[in-house]
Amino acid sequence: MNVLTVFLSMKGETIAPGMKIVNLEKGYTNIAAEYIHEVTGGDLFEIRPVREYNPDHMKMIYEAKEEFDANARPAIQEYPESIEGYDMIFLCFPNWWATMPMPVFTFLDHFDWTGKTIAPLVTSGGSGFANALADLARVCPAAKILSGLEVLGHEAETSKKAIQDWAWKTVQEEELKRETFEFESFENRTAMDFMNAVLEIAEEKYHRPVRIRVTCNGVIVGQYVDGGLAGTEWLDRKENTVKATGRPTIELYWHPEEHPDLAADDTQAPFGGGLPYIISGENRGAFIVSGLRHREDHDLAMAALKKIREKKGNSK
Repeated sequence: MNVLTVFLSMKGETIAPGMKIVNLEKGYTNIAAEYIHEVTGGDLFEIRPVREYNPDHMKMIYEAKEEFDANARPAIQEYPESIEGYDMIFLCFPNWWATMPMPVFTFLDHFDWTGKTIAPLVTSGGSGFANALADLARVCPAAKILSGLEVLGHEAETSKKAIQDWAWKTVQEEELKRETFEFESFENRTAMDFMNAVLEIAEEKYHRPVRIRVTCNGVIVGQYVDGGLAGTEWLDRKENTVKATGRPTIELYWHPEEHPDLAADDTQAPFGGGLPYIISGENRGAFIVSGLRHREDHDLAMAALKKIREKKGNSK
């Protein structure tokens, strides 16, 4: 999935808890956007207004209020050449007067958002999105708007894990909804292509040995365990989970409340690396990767499946 992270952020004076004025070398929203970009990859773009807001924070607030009252579209310095190649856009902004800053509206008005998925993140002193989600839906009616994440501005720097967990999960859940597991029929070649793709990507990106299994109709049609059977228990667990749920194993990690019995069963795998092998709408087996951290297992399996699906004749 191709990701663009866009942000507007103000450095310099801002209000901290206790109504204290603090001076920021880097804006809160900038920090959050960089955390997102670090875990999702893709491109990072800053919305930079042409005007220079007053460095006195209290005066800047009322400059922003004038723009809000006028429903202004303040000029920004530049735009990305295109958003055509992006599937998901993380849109990060501070709460100004209960909505997005008006330069963000300028940015949004510039593009056609048809078919795009927007994942918003707002930093604030406690008011969260307020009217921002409704306004975002109004100006981008043809986009899919996700529920987003609210971050207290003064906690942005210490919220790295929460921000990155949300961003990574958001990308992966949207990727899973793209139906990447559907095949017209079973072919032995598909199993070999998957295993080869896993090994190629693992060698290039992770530099660690991995274990691989492909099953169909209850039979292991391909397996690679790096010279021995050690660790095949995890292959078994992931196979069991895909068989029981018909869904990627990572979803048990994300949504254990949907499968409480499986989540408590030590023969199941509440983490990543197992993907269903769906043939004509029916779950018939699994593509499995094990040996890395659960996110890495999942990312590797997804990347390998995407790679083999790009070959002609393998999929719908």
